[in-house]
Amino acid sequence: MIANALRDMVKVRGRFHRSVQLTRDWRTQGSLGEYLLTPTMRDLAIQMLRSITVPNGAKAWSITGPYGAGKSAFALFFTDVLSHRPSLHADAASVRQEAGFELLPFLPVLVAGQRAPLVPAMLAALAQALRDVDLVLAQTADESAHRPDANDHEVVELFELAAEAVLRAGHGGLLVIIDEFGKFLEHGALHPEEVDLFVMQHLAEAATRNTIPIALITILHSSFAEYLQGVDDLQRVEWQKVQGRFVDVAFREPVDQVLRLIGLALETRFPPDLETAYRMVISSVVNAPALAEARRRLPLEDLMQDCAPLHPIAALLLLPLFRSKLAQNERSLFAFLTAQEPYGLQEFLAESVWEGGPPPLCRIDRLYDYVTAALGTTLFLGDRAHRWAEVAQALERVPASAPRLAAALVKAVGLLSLYGAPVGLRASTELLTLAFDDATGVEEALEYLKQASVLVYRRHQHAFALWEGSDVDLEDCLAEARLHVGQGNLAQRLKESIGERLGEERENAGVRQIVARAHYIQTGTLRYFLVDVIDGTPQSLREALSAPLTPGNGQILYILASNLRDRAELIALGRELTEGNDPERHLRILAFPKPIHGLEDTIETVEAWAWVQNNTPALEGDPVARQEVRARLLHARDWLEATAGQILGLRGYLFDASSSEWIQGGEMQPARSAKEQLGWLSDLCNDVFQQAPALHNELLNRERLSSAAAKARRNLLEAMLQHEAEPNLGLSGYPPEVSMYRSLLLDGGFHQLAGQDWNFGTPQVPWQPLWQAIDNFLVSTVGGPRPLPELIDILRRPPFGLHEGPIPVLLCAALLTRRDDTALYEDGVFVPELRIEVFERLTRVPGAFAVQRYALSSEQQASVLALDGILHTLHFAPANGNGAPLLSVVKPLVLFAAQLPTYTKNTRQVQPPQAAAVRDALLRSRDPYTLIANELPAAIGIGSLAPQDATLYAEALKECILGLQEAYPRLLADIEAQLRAAFDLHGSSEEARSQLQARATPLVGRAGDRTLALFVREASRLDGRDWRDVLGRVVNNGQPPAQWRDADAAIFQARIKPLAGEFLRLEELAAEQRVSGAAQILRIGLLDGQMQESREVVSVTPARSERIESLSEEIIRLLESLTDGSEESRRVRLAALAQVAARYLQPGEDLQRG
Repeated sequence: MIANALRDMVKVRGRFHRSVQLTRDWRTQGSLGEYLLTPTMRDLAIQMLRSITVPNGAKAWSITGPYGAGKSAFALFFTDVLSHRPSLHADAASVRQEAGFELLPFLPVLVAGQRAPLVPAMLAALAQALRDVDLVLAQTADESAHRPDANDHEVVELFELAAEAVLRAGHGGLLVIIDEFGKFLEHGALHPEEVDLFVMQHLAEAATRNTIPIALITILHSSFAEYLQGVDDLQRVEWQKVQGRFVDVAFREPVDQVLRLIGLALETRFPPDLETAYRMVISSVVNAPALAEARRRLPLEDLMQDCAPLHPIAALLLLPLFRSKLAQNERSLFAFLTAQEPYGLQEFLAESVWEGGPPPLCRIDRLYDYVTAALGTTLFLGDRAHRWAEVAQALERVPASAPRLAAALVKAVGLLSLYGAPVGLRASTELLTLAFDDATGVEEALEYLKQASVLVYRRHQHAFALWEGSDVDLEDCLAEARLHVGQGNLAQRLKESIGERLGEERENAGVRQIVARAHYIQTGTLRYFLVDVIDGTPQSLREALSAPLTPGNGQILYILASNLRDRAELIALGRELTEGNDPERHLRILAFPKPIHGLEDTIETVEAWAWVQNNTPALEGDPVARQEVRARLLHARDWLEATAGQILGLRGYLFDASSSEWIQGGEMQPARSAKEQLGWLSDLCNDVFQQAPALHNELLNRERLSSAAAKARRNLLEAMLQHEAEPNLGLSGYPPEVSMYRSLLLDGGFHQLAGQDWNFGTPQVPWQPLWQAIDNFLVSTVGGPRPLPELIDILRRPPFGLHEGPIPVLLCAALLTRRDDTALYEDGVFVPELRIEVFERLTRVPGAFAVQRYALSSEQQASVLALDGILHTLHFAPANGNGAPLLSVVKPLVLFAAQLPTYTKNTRQVQPPQAAAVRDALLRSRDPYTLIANELPAAIGIGSLAPQDATLYAEALKECILGLQEAYPRLLADIEAQLRAAFDLHGSSEEARSQLQARATPLVGRAGDRTLALFVREASRLDGRDWRDVLGRVVNNGQPPAQWRDADAAIFQARIKPLAGEFLRLEELAAEQRVSGAAQILRIGLLDGQMQESREVVSVTPARSERIESLSEEIIRLLESLTDGSEESRRVRLAALAQVAARYLQPGEDLQRG
């Protein structure tokens, strides 16, 4: 048999694919004819039509029913009945005929509900409806809609005039329907000072007494009382008076009619064989004994056949399930039928094919899967939350190895225990077998689930139920929690509750941030307004406004007043505190919401459930209760956001500025739409930061740079310092620093071509105000250095508002441009050379740096020119002619001193003697001006500078510099002289080095002493190295001569002679060994009282060793026979041996030598 796809055989009528929107669908009229009129709704329409025609009949109705029950669809149908001739709906004419309704068509005035004032919405709808009837009256209504002072009587009068006008135009009356009227009531609850809801009372009274028919219908999800939370007793009484003018119509279809609607909604074209199969299966199910109670309540056989491919048990559960508080009644029901959602009917149809045999059925376990996927955590809220949590926990305890139907049965038992009773179903073995059509599989799975304590069989009910695993009384826990919460600052508690939901730390932060988007697009600078909430007290307001703003950004403060009187006083104080010319005050915006009723209770509920979650040990072992607590807490936070979301503009909520009074710059501001508000914030930033240049570089123009951007900025700074004269600063390719260079330094005109070279200079026009501010600051430092953070603060605040990112680059450009007359100080010490290491520290710790600009007198300028010429002759710097600036002289001098060897920085052995004082002055210098004008003249011996002293000053300084340059070379020359004397070296320096190297080479590896061994090794490989430095380091234990002090030079002199003696002795041993070839060489030496040494080197050859050993033993025996073991005896023996040795060491002795 050919496979038949179910999706090709089952369709849902188009009318059920979306919910009705009254004003839209009346305008398009596309779905008017598709409304399925049930007997209940037909009776309601006839009753209302008859009441309109009866003189004393009701003319005002309040149709109340739960979400998704079809109220708006009925209102659309009723509008068609009253207002169309002929009507579009097929049943409209018969309804009018049965009601005896013969009036002319009514003019519909349809109002869509919104959380806004009621009167403007009603008048706007009236104006729209009258455009083709009475244009003048329509314009009047439109003008009144935009007047904030329109009162109830004017509105009622306009509706009465409209009714007369439509009668003259050939209509039978005026039909006013306000869809989703509850939204207007919600707005009224939040804004109790707006009393326009009472227009409904007056309009209902006018409709009742008017000879011209006015029919008034409101559509609500709940009664008026449900919208009265947070309203005081007086307002509650007034609202109830309004409700009393309306006939309340409870809108709900009976179960059998809803099942009939399902059958009518499903259009099926089954092949005959499949239709027969469905009829047989459905008939066997609905007539089974397990459905006896359901048959007693409903005509199942008649209803269920049209509901295929829904399984009858699943179809029966649709009604109580979607009419529970979880869902939106028929709207959720038909969403299950029509929506392309996981586990919905449409997915089932797409997955199912029939190839003969049993027909595919959408069963109860799929219904469970759809509900959990569609509703999510909402399941764990409300009166049945605990039961849903038990089902979820039971499913978690069913492993993958369980019988095939185990999980499906848990879902079925869960749904039946929750919603089976209203339709006469219980989870018996027989019913579960019918639900899955597998007796063996059901029996096996049920037995497994009983053994695993997932299900329990209740004999008195003859049904299965879920094992109840929770013993925690959450209501008691909640009551206990309320004793521990609710303390402290309301605004802070609100921020903490919202912050916990957002996963953010809110203790010192605001509720959210609003970016001035248009300003960002225009300037490239991202600025935001921090939205914060404070308590409605004068002290809180003063403290919040005195707290410093983050530079370059703004603030929006919501002040929560507890009542209207306090709010008015705070508004007056806010205007006083924000007025003035301080630019930053213009970035402080105050919002005073109307008192938010129920806010504190909602916050307390959030806190209480959070307390239960964190302080109830019993939850640790109770996953069911734990899941319910999580859901309750989530719901409480959702409700809190819903309470404050529109007012504060939280994420996911449409911002409602009209809920607050606004103050900026000491003036009241109008309420703006969300889009207008964003534009206003950008306009404020444009006004306050009017001289902020555009910098479109997202890497650099930021308050906090990423690690990659910070590295790129460092590379850019290094290129500025080292490659200023090169095009593009020597940068090539496309690294991020290139984009930084082009967007700021090149496009801004800082790096410019002057003649043949590139350098830094005055930028282009957009950057010139900022550049002038930098120059003005530097001019102010002529009298003394100023901390760099003061300049940074000027750049960060209005009118510039720079972010931190580009500031080091701009400072570097400024210092390079003014390098000759502006000095940089670090920790009070002059920085002679701008290096990348300096700017790395400057970026990290700008507070350690200061700047100063210098201006010289004519006498000082003469001295500087003279010094400049001297430096030129010393090849320190090029001559600057008549305009030599101070720093061009100071920097080379200070750098010269800083780069001197450590020895030269410390020695007193310099010529002329004043050179040491000059050196110390340069090294200790903290101020360029003081150095040139006072410290160096004093070091040289010139008391005060006069114009005639300039040449003398320069020449004396030159002699001192030359002396300092010669100090270290002189030390090396002294080292060489001592090496020559100690080792008897001759000739030029190179020849002396070669002599020592040649002598040391054969000694490598022979010395036992560590210092001597190192000296020999280094002396043997002096090629390409300064031998004086190398050997000086060896003799002084690794300390190079460049780091010596005067004492170290003396130590070298004391050590070199003994070391040379050891070197000579090692040479003698090596020479003897080379001559004799003996394996053992002995050296004997004696020093007499006249410091004359006698020495001899002998070799122990194999031929001599036997005789040497024999003679040695005889001498030892002789000496030991003459001793008594005392120290004196030991000394006598040594002296005797010395005398014998001295005799044999004398030249000319007749000794046989080796």
